[in-house]
Amino acid sequence: TTLPDVVDMPAAQAEAAEGEPAKGGAEEMRRPLALLEVLELQGCTKLTRLPLFAGDWTMGALRTVNVRACPVLKRTVTALHLDGCAALEALPVGVEEMSALRTLSCAGCAGLTKVDEVLKLGRLTTLSLSGCASLKAVPDGVGELVALEEIDLTGCASLGNLPPLTKLTK
Repeated sequence: TTLPDVVDMPAAQAEAAEGEPAKGGAEEMRRPLALLEVLELQGCTKLTRLPLFAGDWTMGALRTVNVRACPVLKRTVTALHLDGCAALEALPVGVEEMSALRTLSCAGCAGLTKVDEVLKLGRLTTLSLSGCASLKAVPDGVGELVALEEIDLTGCASLGNLPPLTKLTK
């Protein structure tokens, strides 16, 4: 079971059978998603894939995502892109249980203040936190993540001291 990728919605309005623009075209469908503040997926036991949250629009109001108790999702998702979710205050609840996660991208999540959960993501290879203006610290031990190759901290204006990152390859 999957959720549709909202970025796959065509930019032009859908055409009705008679060739007239349909009410509730793609732009109108996407507008409410830009105002979405909470995405609650807890307990979706058959969910195998998350929708993409990127493209020519953003979910700038999204503050909270919960993926706890999604057993299939935790084993299958390898990339989580939350780019442009400017109001996101924390990483999704349950993200630390996503054992297959290799890429975590939170570029432009200006409201994000901490990312301690990444320390439990042993397969994580890429961590993008660029533009996370409120991020105050990268957790001690992030440089010890064996698989981590790349971390992007460009534009993290509130960031203080960094822990040792000598094991990173990029």
